Amino acid sequence: MSRGRIVPALSRRSAHRTLPRTPFDSPRLLYAACAPSPVRLAAAGSFVASLDRTLAALADPSRRQVVDLLRERPMRAGEIARATGLSPQAMSRHLRVLKGGALIEESHQSPSGFDARVRIYALRAGPMSELKAWLEQTEQLWAEQLTAFKAHLEAGE
Repeated sequence: MSRGRIVPALSRRSAHRTLPRTPFDSPRLLYAACAPSPVRLAAAGSFVASLDRTLAALADPSRRQVVDLLRERPMRAGEIARATGLSPQAMSRHLRVLKGGALIEESHQSPSGFDARVRIYALRAGPMSELKAWLEQTEQLWAEQLTAFKAHLEAGE
């Protein structure tokens, strides 16, 4: 049986049916319907890597607090450290992880113009949009699976 291909399970009980009605009619069919294809996985490789970096960066409560602060406005590292109660060294590590996850960007633009000594951190919208899109797709998949499961249970009654 090839992955991703729907093949009916053959047994004495299901021999009279040509195709199962739902993926829940057969464990094999459920696996075949849910198994990711190698082509799909290869195409989504960079998206998955980006999503993994985003989720890893958001795993720490202090980094989520930094993201919440930067939603209000761009800030300097010192301002963020004071607002979170972290030491400058700890804040530097957290900001490095957030930059690695592409969640924030660093600029040297201060209110008085360019200043190489001042680093202003701001949120980037891209990674959060990707995360939101992935969550919506996951929610849709589960809603479809639960709807099919409900229909299967109701058909069996």
